Amino acid sequence: MLPEYTVQGWGTLQNDKSIKLPVLNIAGREFRKGLGTHATSEIVYRICGNYTQFSAWIGVDNFPKFNNLSSIQFEIWGDGELLFQSGIMRIKDEAQFIEVDITGVNELKLNVNDAGDGTNWDHADWAEAKIRYPGFSIQF
Repeated sequence: MLPEYTVQGWGTLQNDKSIKLPVLNIAGREFRKGLGTHATSEIVYRICGNYTQFSAWIGVDNFPKFNNLSSIQFEIWGDGELLFQSGIMRIKDEAQFIEVDITGVNELKLNVNDAGDGTNWDHADWAEAKIRYPGFSIQF
């Protein structure tokens, strides 16, 4: 599924790889599918109220250079309403699995912010991201 709109602090949105490396890797765990981005970012999908759930493994991408500087926070917005906000995540944090109810949502926004300390090395992964409705799912 292609986004309607994307913007991010550095680089370009990546499908099935991190913003800098050929795989998505959160705390040493590799993922084959998902989105690689960089704070601050906004990824917008027009989903027309057709889906009931968004799920993903989220976390800081395990980019080795200066990775102790990474700190990010994930947000999911539906039609202008905040549906989910992670705590601040850092490079050594395990991937966090999230499931968010998006029933009736027309515009889905996946945001990553810099956790208030600047965007240096803030590589973020939405691994195995997908939207679902009963009996069907679409991988991002």
